[in-house]
Amino acid sequence: MHDIKIIKVNFDTINYQLVIDKFNEIKTNDILEISKLERFEGGFSIPLKSFNEGKDSNYKIKQLRWSKKKLITPIGFIPFDEIEIEYLYHALKKVYGDDKIQLIYKDETVAESNLIVK
Repeated sequence: MHDIKIIKVNFDTINYQLVIDKFNEIKTNDILEISKLERFEGGFSIPLKSFNEGKDSNYKIKQLRWSKKKLITPIGFIPFDEIEIEYLYHALKKVYGDDKIQLIYKDETVAESNLIVK
């Protein structure tokens, strides 16, 4: 059995706004909008629908951070749901092309997307 799916890229610089716009265009209405994660590593975030007001800002969002050209959730933080990862994967593919993006598992084996996007 595999772990959560991870997005791996084969480029050095990202245009966050293009990816964010594409994600928000293709996602379903039940998924909240994605935004750039304002952290040193960069990445993406999706606000939680509900959270404890007294909590640190890291616990008010789901997040993926860059690490060695992979988008991962650091231990102890809230990850994206699998469907959100898949929408982000498809958004990245639409912006950068199939040959620049890979969906993998933690052990580096290739994962398949279960999502069909127009």
